[in-house]
Amino acid sequence: MKEIKIDPKIGLGDVKLKMTSQEVQQSILGIDSEKVVNKINGKEYIEKWGSYKLHYVDKKVEMISVEGFQLILLEDEKIDLINTSNQFLSKENPFLDYLGNYIFPHYNIAINGLEENGNGIEITMYSDKFKNFYEDNIKYNVRYLELKSTHEMNEITYNVIPYTSVGPLHFEMSHKNIETILGKPEKINKMNNGILIENRGDIQTRYNQNDELIQVKLGKKQTVILQGELITEF
Repeated sequence: MKEIKIDPKIGLGDVKLKMTSQEVQQSILGIDSEKVVNKINGKEYIEKWGSYKLHYVDKKVEMISVEGFQLILLEDEKIDLINTSNQFLSKENPFLDYLGNYIFPHYNIAINGLEENGNGIEITMYSDKFKNFYEDNIKYNVRYLELKSTHEMNEITYNVIPYTSVGPLHFEMSHKNIETILGKPEKINKMNNGILIENRGDIQTRYNQNDELIQVKLGKKQTVILQGELITEF
């Protein structure tokens, strides 16, 4: 099983953030692969070295991605991302975005593909320059323990915070964020004015033209709490 060490906010394996291309080449000189370069613009480009994908800005590494590592060494703890992922995720309680990235903002780490088998796992470390790319909408993302509890109970308690949220559904979330929590809708209605309406059983969500949640309708079977009291309809 392939193993890689994670140094939070510093680097993955032998590659560190802020390295130059020459420094990267010296650090992974033994890698059995030719370098592939993809230019993005005048300041940004991506290099691929074997399982490494490196995003440069102004000739410095600002994002490191690696694929195919099942074992990670994080803060002196060895973690098996396939066989012990639930324990790891429960301990760290990361955010989950609609693309399937588990985001660990205290490490500047995103992990994708934990539901795959080994080769689908991608680990990305990003510098503060790319922090907004991963964390800009993090307040709208569900956290692992909240999602796990929902799946285990097969029921969500919708605690209403007026003008802010209905349970884990926060206003201004995108329909993809909502799908992460509630699953795929059973019925979709896209109106001519750009309004999107989704239905899942007796739950209806409505989004504006900017794909922001603006309304939630819940049926009588849902558990809804308003100002500390259980109500049957919202």
